[in-house]
Amino acid sequence: FAGGNSLRDYDPLIKAARNLPDIQFRLVTTRLNNRTDIPANVKVGGEPYPEFIRLMRASSVVVVPVVKGLQRNAGMATLLNAMLLEKPSIANESLGVRDHLEDGVTGFVVDGSPEDYEKAIRWLFDPANADAVAEMGRKAREVVVNDFTYEKHLDGLVDNMQEVIAKFFEKN
Repeated sequence: FAGGNSLRDYDPLIKAARNLPDIQFRLVTTRLNNRTDIPANVKVGGEPYPEFIRLMRASSVVVVPVVKGLQRNAGMATLLNAMLLEKPSIANESLGVRDHLEDGVTGFVVDGSPEDYEKAIRWLFDPANADAVAEMGRKAREVVVNDFTYEKHLDGLVDNMQEVIAKFFEKN
């Protein structure tokens, strides 16, 4: 499963899917609706939000393929939802990803190349890794439940405001 329209780069994932013909991919996005080069094992198309979440919940793996080189983060809501659902997740290196995902522990951070997506997907689908994959999902959920709470978000905002105020008074 991969989904979202904003700032996604599906091309490397589609290239990886070509080398993984036995794995079915569901890309929930309207950005690919007019493409004619989609492999047979990849289904594309937009869905309403409840169906987006149902498909994510039913998936084995969630991939968040974000455009490289952004000066802002993108895809973090999709990533956190996947982690909360205990889905093994793959995200390419981009701003904010490592604030959420610990490579090899709560998911995989890849370089965004088709080869790196393919390598991570093969590992996650290898039956020999089933126990490690399940543990990765459990750890991912634990991180979201413990570290990404509303209270911790507010505490972080207050800390940031206090830091800005302190710097302002140091200068004045």
